[in-house]
Amino acid sequence: MMELELIKFAYGLGITIEYVDNLKREAFYYSDIDVPPVIYMSKGTMRSDRHFRSVLIHEIGHYFTCSGRVCAGYFTHWDKLQEDIVEYRAAKWGAEYLIPDESLKLAFENGITGVWEQADLFVVDDELMAFRRELYQRKMIGYRNNKRAPKGAFGVS
Repeated sequence: MMELELIKFAYGLGITIEYVDNLKREAFYYSDIDVPPVIYMSKGTMRSDRHFRSVLIHEIGHYFTCSGRVCAGYFTHWDKLQEDIVEYRAAKWGAEYLIPDESLKLAFENGITGVWEQADLFVVDDELMAFRRELYQRKMIGYRNNKRAPKGAFGVS
């Protein structure tokens, strides 16, 4: 019941989660100076554990990346990440929280290399997994170019 852990995590941060029938977006994070943070989730996000976790962790990411200002986001179109730094930061935070570098490295080392295989392993959407792999690859290429890659990362020794 991994999604219960994320819900408890959100509540521990003081974030309320409300489930809404007719939300035009999959999810929406709202925080203001005098209002405790709230995540509005479309009931449709509960169609699978993988999808629910992927959406919820993104919205929790806004809590850490919005610097206390009003912040709202949605998680429907991954191409939006390129246009909107607020969304990108929340997605990056969420992907790295659910799938730490070391865990992803171990998956590769153990022969779990396909996007869908890794998505199953980490219980996330394929889109989130592909995004996380891209972040990891960029980091490893940066390490390689700067000659400071962790030992064994992407063939660097």
